[in-house]
Amino acid sequence: MGIPLLALLLLFACKSNTSKVNLSKNDKRARYYYDQYYVKFAVREIDGLNEVPLDSLPWRNGINNLPQNGQVAYWFLNDMEVGLSSPHIRAEYIYRRNPWCSTSDSLFMWLQAQFVDSDRGGEITTPPEYLDTYSGKKAHYMDLRTPEYKENDSITRPRRYMAWSYLEQNDYFVGLVYTAFDSVRFNRGKVLFRELVSTYEEPANTAPEGH
Repeated sequence: MGIPLLALLLLFACKSNTSKVNLSKNDKRARYYYDQYYVKFAVREIDGLNEVPLDSLPWRNGINNLPQNGQVAYWFLNDMEVGLSSPHIRAEYIYRRNPWCSTSDSLFMWLQAQFVDSDRGGEITTPPEYLDTYSGKKAHYMDLRTPEYKENDSITRPRRYMAWSYLEQNDYFVGLVYTAFDSVRFNRGKVLFRELVSTYEEPANTAPEGH
């Protein structure tokens, strides 16, 4: 007599949940925990990325964290200088009651309007998809590129490659954004970016470690 379909589904679900938990528990890399502002989460140390605290950034005095949105942390590729012209990942929070911010779909629509359906003439290179994370939540992911373009007679914006990932957390999104200015470094960093996103955890799953 075969196993009932419901029992099979339950068995598969239990195995899937156990696998996700074990992936997190078996990861011995250092955990970095963030609880400065309106979101709380942890990610693992990724070989190839250099985490730089906000108060160590050259532009730290220009960072203005508000209830509507703000910055949490930065990572740079290890062989790059710390600067906005270098490939970097930024963690941020976004209030979900802001315009265009109620869902990750609406955030991606806003990004498309800014970078693709505008004078910037960008192109979506990876349409929105979902990535698994240690938290059990799915991270919504998309990446695109924009060519060099003239904003006006005095400003020319360079070619840019960008990736975004958003995760809901109560009234906010945790956003992770990767930016590079050439395809080689973008592709190298994109692998590390997606790995960083995959290690996302929330306080219910983890105790504070690292910082």
